[in-house]
Amino acid sequence: MTDILPGKVKGLGEKTIEKLAGANITSLELLAMTTAEDLKAILKITNKDARAIIQQAKDIALETALVPKSLDDLIKRRKEVIQTFSTGSAELDKIMGGGVQTWAITILKGPFSCHDEVTNILTPSGIKHWSKIELGDLVYSIDKQRNIIATPVKNIYVYNYKGLMYYFNSKKINLVITGNHTLPIRTSKRNCEWLKASEVAGKTQASVMTKFNSKGLGKKCFNVKEYLPEEILDYPKKSHLKDRRYIFSTNNFLELIGWYLSEGSVMHGDNDYISINNSKYKEEIKNLLDSMNLHYGFYENRRFTIFNKWLSRYCVQRCGEGSINKTIPSEILGLSKKHLKHLLKSIMMGDGSASGYTYYTVSPSLRDTFIILCLKLGYHPSYITLDKTGERFTIRGKPFTAKHIAYQIQLGKNSKGFLQIKKRKARITKFNDRLIFSSGSNNLKLVPYEGIIWCLETNGAFFVERNGKISLAGNSGKSQIGFQASVSCIKSGRKVGWVETEATTFIPERVLEIAEAQGVKVNTSSTGEGGDFVVYTSEDIIDVEKQLLAYEALGRKMEEGVDIGLLIVDSFSPHFRSTYQKRETFGARNQMTAKHLAYLNYLAAKYNVAILLTSQIMGVPDDQKQGLTKMQEASTTAMYGGSSLQHGGTHILALTRVSRAKQIWKATMVDSPYLPDADAYFRIGPGGISDVSRTRGPA
Repeated sequence: MTDILPGKVKGLGEKTIEKLAGANITSLELLAMTTAEDLKAILKITNKDARAIIQQAKDIALETALVPKSLDDLIKRRKEVIQTFSTGSAELDKIMGGGVQTWAITILKGPFSCHDEVTNILTPSGIKHWSKIELGDLVYSIDKQRNIIATPVKNIYVYNYKGLMYYFNSKKINLVITGNHTLPIRTSKRNCEWLKASEVAGKTQASVMTKFNSKGLGKKCFNVKEYLPEEILDYPKKSHLKDRRYIFSTNNFLELIGWYLSEGSVMHGDNDYISINNSKYKEEIKNLLDSMNLHYGFYENRRFTIFNKWLSRYCVQRCGEGSINKTIPSEILGLSKKHLKHLLKSIMMGDGSASGYTYYTVSPSLRDTFIILCLKLGYHPSYITLDKTGERFTIRGKPFTAKHIAYQIQLGKNSKGFLQIKKRKARITKFNDRLIFSSGSNNLKLVPYEGIIWCLETNGAFFVERNGKISLAGNSGKSQIGFQASVSCIKSGRKVGWVETEATTFIPERVLEIAEAQGVKVNTSSTGEGGDFVVYTSEDIIDVEKQLLAYEALGRKMEEGVDIGLLIVDSFSPHFRSTYQKRETFGARNQMTAKHLAYLNYLAAKYNVAILLTSQIMGVPDDQKQGLTKMQEASTTAMYGGSSLQHGGTHILALTRVSRAKQIWKATMVDSPYLPDADAYFRIGPGGISDVSRTRGPA
């Protein structure tokens, strides 16, 4: 840009230049593109004088700002200036023309899969609606050995959506998901592969992985005082409290807790005690209490009273008091399977069915924690809600009126999550002038949907609940190539600028892990002290305007001499989605997108910077646009940002996960002005990105 200086343009002095600056006309190029009407209003001059000033500015700008280049000049500059930063995978670098290139914008569009609004999430504190989840909250996931673990939420994605979704419904599976959402499909007794919903729909039948493992903690003894609050530990000593023991055999303790959860209560007074009421298994309960050497009484041939202060306090404080408030404490759920089997045994003897595979409770918290217990023991539970409040029943010969909603939980032993995809003749129906395909099976339908969809980003898949059925779900994420390219850029001697628009997508520990594995030293101090990163985080970048301002802040640092070679925007599109939601705002969205991309292109060319953007993709709901997208990219998904983002990038790569267990991904070059369409397979590991041996295929 060429500054406007006094005397350079006839009729413009210091005061008129100040007026132009007040109207954001700060360069000859901007002045040359101003209309005569606007300039007339700003400077209060005649139309003739305004046209004369604009023409002078245009003549000067054409002489100085626009200098034509010969092909020889361009070829020489590209050879001398353009750098590439390796992704860590030679195969991926190859299809990208050597790696992430400077003087270009590379867009990574990654898989984005979503659930419908009524799908919930399984957490250590129970089943929660997605709107109750916050960043950093723990949700249940699995590790590579399919052990159930708790993992923190890195990101939460929520969008408005109108289009088609896949509805899977079977005895153990109930999901409404987008077509690129992945499901764990069994390939053998112990193995599975993650297939997109659209791929599962193409099968005749499929079996979803539903059995998982659990490690847990092995403890010979359980100390109940470790889990009681300080004020409870100061309980006054009284002579009539005969049993003050608080350490018990873990297995015996869990059996007793199971009886408390199903048949027990705590009676309060000078001497609190546990009451367990069951005549059918009185011998089993008596033998348990004797083996624990507990002081107890037995009344009416059915009721046991257990006099132990610490057990009574533990049951009230950690297991809940009253049938509606009971729960299984987290310290118990964290124990090993061999211990948890004892808990399940006594719970089922108390409130289970004769078959041993159905359990009843009126406590929502106990329902949720019992489901977690079952999952950890290798079952695949599901539940239904029974609203019988106000109805009268006879239980054990006594009249009873239901006061609460009840939950019936099926343990689901040896369930394989079977889905019959194609059974009857397929049907085609019409919805909003669109054809909808039905597979002919109640297990799968393609249904119209309009409303909120959501997804989480975690370290792995996560468990969801819909209509009482528990499933394992895939999740989102695309930042790894950026981490690897950052290390390559620093290795070359240049610095990295990172614009984070979604909380916790920039993980400095991950960058340092990759750098250490590759022997690269990263300076973690500020750039003023020689640091290698300039990072603007999501706590400051709260809208599209702040996002654009972050680019300009990086541009100013480059102008001051900070040698930034790689600028990453992760992700480019979330603030655009939240700001421009309705169709009538799409024009404004495209204008703002173009403004962002124009400035990024300017930085790329002027300072020889590699620009790397990440963007989510989603199925295109309109049939005609689906066809166009499929012709352009051999896909029915498009990037958020529409055609402006599509045409604003130099290279566009689509990322899809091939194998979750092996962390193998496929990158497809779908658009480039000179690179051919091609695929590359790579693996994400602790040390970064690496190649995948193709001798046996990508998975």
